[in-house]
Amino acid sequence: MIYNPDTILKKLLILFVLLCGLQKSHAQFFKNNFYYEGEIGGIVSFAFTDNEGKTHPMTLGGLNFRGGIGVHDENEIVFFGLHSGMDGNFRHDIGILPVYINSKVGIPFTETGRIYIGFGYGKDYQIGPERRHGYLRKYTIELSGKSNNGNNNRESVFIEVNNYGFHFPDTDSPGITLNLGFKYTFM
Repeated sequence: MIYNPDTILKKLLILFVLLCGLQKSHAQFFKNNFYYEGEIGGIVSFAFTDNEGKTHPMTLGGLNFRGGIGVHDENEIVFFGLHSGMDGNFRHDIGILPVYINSKVGIPFTETGRIYIGFGYGKDYQIGPERRHGYLRKYTIELSGKSNNGNNNRESVFIEVNNYGFHFPDTDSPGITLNLGFKYTFM
């Protein structure tokens, strides 16, 4: 069965809007267990050889801007949400729109500090003439602590591996990236 990526994207966006509306209409239920999350990350390449033949130990290959909404438990150990955003890959001159379900489980290491292990799964769409799409798989490890401004929000640094499920247009290598970044979670 062949699925139209535009139809799937529309259905996921409708689900996202309904989830937002559900949060507003049932605010009392979600009052203590709802979260909003935003992140910025950089796509990192190691031992990269440029056009002039120089090898760089580490170089920035793109930027990611993502956000999401979801629910968490009272102890901030288990999180489950719907996320989306924009990934810009400079090395391959493409933009990617990921829409995915994200989950993570925390391991407490101090009173407020957590190490989160996360997994995301969903669809991704290349923005451009080729209209490639695939199934996104995202694996994340993040180091998180409470923010210093007196609220319950969390600040995190993360490292993640993204598998986009398709080959980048200018190469036969699979669409896999390594990202480093910063995440802020509003509780």
